This record gives sequence, structure tokens and C-alpha cells, in this order.
Amino acid sequence: MKTLLHNSDWLIKRAAIALILLPLLPVLTGCESPKGNAKNNTSQSAESIDSPPYRANVVTFNKWLLDRNYTLKNLKMDNGSVYSGKVGLKPGNVIYAHGKGEIIYADGTRYVGEFKEGKPDGNGDMVYPGGNEYVGEFKVGEADGNGVLTFSSGKKYVGQVKVGKSSGQGVLSETNGITTSGEWLDGKPNGTIAVRDPNGTSHTDSWKEGKKIRSVGTDVWPDGTRYVGEWNYDGAKSHGTITWKDGHEYSGEWKVLEGSPDLADGEGTMTWRDGRKYAGNFRDGKMDGNGKMIYPGGKVEDGVWRDGKFLDEKP
Repeated sequence: MKTLLHNSDWLIKRAAIALILLPLLPVLTGCESPKGNAKNNTSQSAESIDSPPYRANVVTFNKWLLDRNYTLKNLKMDNGSVYSGKVGLKPGNVIYAHGKGEIIYADGTRYVGEFKEGKPDGNGDMVYPGGNEYVGEFKVGEADGNGVLTFSSGKKYVGQVKVGKSSGQGVLSETNGITTSGEWLDGKPNGTIAVRDPNGTSHTDSWKEGKKIRSVGTDVWPDGTRYVGEWNYDGAKSHGTITWKDGHEYSGEWKVLEGSPDLADGEGTMTWRDGRKYAGNFRDGKMDGNGKMIYPGGKVEDGVWRDGKFLDEKP
């Protein structure tokens, strides 16, 4: 009687040669074993739970793996990926990753979690070469469902994900404490978004197709300038109140400047701490057009202004 084989290394080598881990690799068929004699049949009937039948065709061998929930370890595939974990069997004698396992792809991407028919599917943890990481739900090989995206920059997104990007409801937290929460699409804000900053900034924005359309709330700049009002990015007039750190204040229409402080532009009123008050037209932050300045001592300049200077009284 031939000796039964108990060595797991032999099993892995046999699986690597005779079987296929993922559907992308060639399918092995027609590997029937030769008919055994009486001794071979005796050996086959004497199989133990720790070893496969000495002589078995591919189908029997595959079923033996599945019946005992066998785990393959460090199986290197032709595409350079290395897999360790549970396997499954489908028609055509194809073995694929199925159940819990770990795969390291050729580019260095590492996934640990659940597989279904050769692809990440279920709950898992994907770490990318650049340092980004996603922990959460996967569907058919893609990050899809609820999860946490942690970026190498330190930013973190918690919420719904579609094809590896923030899509649906979620919250993005930055290292400086700013949070952006609301609706997302393809990694960009979409719909209603709430922005909160520890410095006092708090506003609600409306986004469409990756573009900010409108914002309402409070915006505080590093120099202490405080804006309270409405910002429109679609051409409509924006307005509100601007309060500077030195105490002077403006109420009225303003020009929206992305990435820099907004400027008084249009009709409005400016007051200073020394008692001056101007009501009229502004342009690019300066008095320009018709306006009236009243000074603390009672002096009045009512007429045309250009570039912040009084030119002429009204006729």
C-alpha cells in the first residue's frame, strides 16, 4: 500500500500546478487519474481527514479542499499577485479566492478581508501604495458601501463610497479641524454641504456637478475679518456684513473672490470706529460712484466718489 501524503507543502505545490486560484488564469481540465488496481483502491479508502486521496482526479481533489475548508498560503500567480486564504470551486475545475483571505497585488496594493468568486466582496481593508487606505464594504472588487477613507495627507472621510470615491452621505475631516459634511458624488461635494471650522466659520453650501453655487452663513479669515451673509457664485448679487478686526464695518453688497477676502462692491454702508459713516456705491472695496460721507464734527461730503476719494458735490 502506498503511503498517504501528509505534507501541506506538497498540497500547496499540487494546487499551484493543477488548479487555478483566480478566473483570470487558464482553466485546467481533463486531468483524470489512471485507473487504480486493488492496492490503489485500498489506499484511497483509507484516506484520513488530514490528507487527500493519493490518487484522485481534479474534481475529487477540489472537493476535498472545499470539504475541509482548506486555506492556501502564499500562492504566487502569473500576474505577480500573492494570495493566502480560503478558496472556492466553480464549474470547469476552477479554484478562486472565496471567503476570508489576503492578497498582495503586483503594484504593492494589499487587501485583507472577504472575497467572492475571486474578487474583494464584503468587508475588508485595502491599503494602496501611496499610503491611502479604505476600510469598509466592497462589491465585485470595488470599494462600495459604507466605509472609512484615510488619505496619506491626514484627511479622513467617513460615509458612503462608490467605486472607491466618496459618493452619498459622508463627513470629510481635515487635520486643521475643518469638517465638511453632506452629500458627495465621485469624490466631490454635491447637493447640500455644511462646513465647520474651529475658528468660528460655519456655513451651508449648495453644490452642483462639482461647482459651488451658493453659500449662506459665517466665514472667519485668519486676520480676524468676519463675514456674515450670502455668497452667490452663479452671477447673482452677494450681500451681508463684513466686520474687520479694527472695528470698522460694512453692510451691503459684496464681490465674491475665491481664495481671498471678499470686497464691498455695489450699494452699501461703511462705518468706522472714529464715527465716520459712508452710504452709497462701492467698487472693489472702495467708495466709488454716488455717496454721502458724514464726519464726526458734522461735515458732509455728498456727491461723486472715485477710487475712495471725494471728487465733487451733487449739482
